[in-house]
Amino acid sequence: MQADQKPVIWTVVIATFVLLVAGIIGSSVINTNLKLAADALDDINVDVDEQGIVNAIMAGIVIPEVVVPEWTAPEMPDTAKLNEVWDEIYSKEVEELEADAEEVFGEQFLDDNERGVGQWFIKEDEFDEDSEIYELVTEGVECDEDCIVEFVKEYKDDYEITIFNLGLDDEDDREVIVSARIRVKVFTDEDDLDEYFFEKVDINSAVTSDDGVLEAEVTYSL
Repeated sequence: MQADQKPVIWTVVIATFVLLVAGIIGSSVINTNLKLAADALDDINVDVDEQGIVNAIMAGIVIPEVVVPEWTAPEMPDTAKLNEVWDEIYSKEVEELEADAEEVFGEQFLDDNERGVGQWFIKEDEFDEDSEIYELVTEGVECDEDCIVEFVKEYKDDYEITIFNLGLDDEDDREVIVSARIRVKVFTDEDDLDEYFFEKVDINSAVTSDDGVLEAEVTYSL
């Protein structure tokens, strides 16, 4: 025999209705409170210390220490080895240019000092009064008559030929420096050979190309 379900159905209906009413009331209360809170915030004039807030935030931030690695200069290439490789590759061109530069330098040096081409000075050879060497070493020197300037020796260890430009692309770019040092003896009194002094003369020659022809510009200094 089926039981009467009406009391149960009414119970469920009544409960559902109560919950619905409660929900509506609760939602209304919440909305009202939110509106009141919003109105209250609009009515309040709050003086905010923005810098104080920033300072407070920054005080709480821990900035990690930045460690900058020590800079180490890159290792420079071994120029001596590079020069050796260069000389090996262009050994023939280097030898030819050195020989040509040395010849041009020698010609100019002998011309400056009143000597014929190829007639290099030897010990006790005298420099003429019009020569570059004579004028250099006797400048400001008191001589009873005429000073006598003699060639003593050439310092072989100080003789150098340095190529700055081999002129591989253009022979007018050739540039060579020839450096030498000699010693001279200066007599201040030709009647008294005990009155003399020695001087070292540095000779530098810039050998360059002009229209394919090597030319030497020689300078002299003490």
